[in-house]
Amino acid sequence: MNVSVIICTWNRAETLKTCLNSFLKIKIPADFDWELLIVDNGSTDSTGEVIEEFKDRLPLKNIIEPRIGLSVARNHGFKEAQGELVLFTDDDVEITPGWMMRYWQTFLRNPDCDFFGAEIIPKSDFSNLSASYLQDSIFDGLVVRKKISFSSPFIQTDDTPFGANMGFRKKALKSHYFSENFGIR
Repeated sequence: MNVSVIICTWNRAETLKTCLNSFLKIKIPADFDWELLIVDNGSTDSTGEVIEEFKDRLPLKNIIEPRIGLSVARNHGFKEAQGELVLFTDDDVEITPGWMMRYWQTFLRNPDCDFFGAEIIPKSDFSNLSASYLQDSIFDGLVVRKKISFSSPFIQTDDTPFGANMGFRKKALKSHYFSENFGIR
C-alpha cells in the first residue's frame, strides 16, 4: 500500500461530506494503491450515513473509536493504516486534486524525511471576524497555515505542520504516537 489517508471526525457530518466529495476529484495513477480511513470518534449525528454514502466510490474504511479525543482517534487510525506514507487531514478540509500525489512525490524524493506538512488555505476571510480574541498572536498559524516556500521546502522548528495537512513515514513512527494526555479525554 502506498498511502493511507486518515480523517478523524466527531459530529461533523456535513463538513465530512464536503471533504469526501473533494476526494472524489483526486488525481492518481491507476496503479497507485491507497486507502481512506475515517475514524468516527463517537459521533451521534449522521456521520455514519455520510460514510456509507461514499463507500462504493472511495477506498474507504470506517473505524469506530468510542474513546473520545483527537489523539486517541489519530492513534487508532495510525495503527490501522497500511500505507508507507500516512497522511492526515481534517473533516472540514477540501483537498486539491493533486494533494496526495504531491505528498507521494515529496516522500519519494526525500527518503531521509519522516515528517511532512504543507500549507492550509482557508476559504473564509478571517480578518472580518467579530471575535477579537481570534486576532491575538496566540492564534497565528492555527487559523491560517503559513506558506512554505518551494525555494526552502523544509520546515523550521518554529513552523511545524498542523493536523489538517501533515504526513508521516509509517516505518519511522511505528512505536511513537500522539500524546493522549492532551485535549478531551
